[in-house]
Amino acid sequence: MEKTVIFDWDGTVADTETLILQSWIEVGEKHGLGDLRDLCYRCIGTTNLATRKIFCDKYGADFPYDEYNKEMLINFNNKLNKDGIPLKKGLLELLQFLKENNCNIAVASSTKIEILEEEANMAGIRDYFQVIAGGDMVQKSKPEPDIFLKACEMLQVSAGDCYVLEDSLNGMRAAHRAGMKPIMVPDLIKPNDEMIKISLKIFPSLIQVREYFQEAWSV
Repeated sequence: MEKTVIFDWDGTVADTETLILQSWIEVGEKHGLGDLRDLCYRCIGTTNLATRKIFCDKYGADFPYDEYNKEMLINFNNKLNKDGIPLKKGLLELLQFLKENNCNIAVASSTKIEILEEEANMAGIRDYFQVIAGGDMVQKSKPEPDIFLKACEMLQVSAGDCYVLEDSLNGMRAAHRAGMKPIMVPDLIKPNDEMIKISLKIFPSLIQVREYFQEAWSV
């Protein structure tokens, strides 16, 4: 059977969810919005459009989301430009293992394709991925399965043969609805009962994911 592994990006490949959270907290403190942590946790794994709705539902339809989001992105990009793209522990070893074992490797993320391509190149890992599918390539974002199915379409593989590595509830739901094999590697959000129920496995880091594949594939 052909082996395929699809990665989420923020919080799974790139250790950027914490930077995004910090950047939003800075905006919240500047504009007196209060503690934005819980609100930001709800936005993990969604598109910018879905995030806008979450913020406007909280603060009202006239909330200047686009203005504040622009400030957040400036804060975020300043952090990236200073320190580079932080990668999750065990990622490079896992990518090399998958490559050596002739796996299809893809990214499927709610982030726009242009940003994904740029960050993958900045991090020096673009060549590991045959396919990168961005959130602006589909109409419905996670928790709908569209982005994962798009990656399958681009790879020309069956959804049921694909493992998905995710850190968020929305991402796990999307992979489950796509009929894939969801593996959770928690980042900012601890697994709840629903995540535990729909997960094939839950591991503390990508190091254990590589060990699992080694054993499962007898390599």
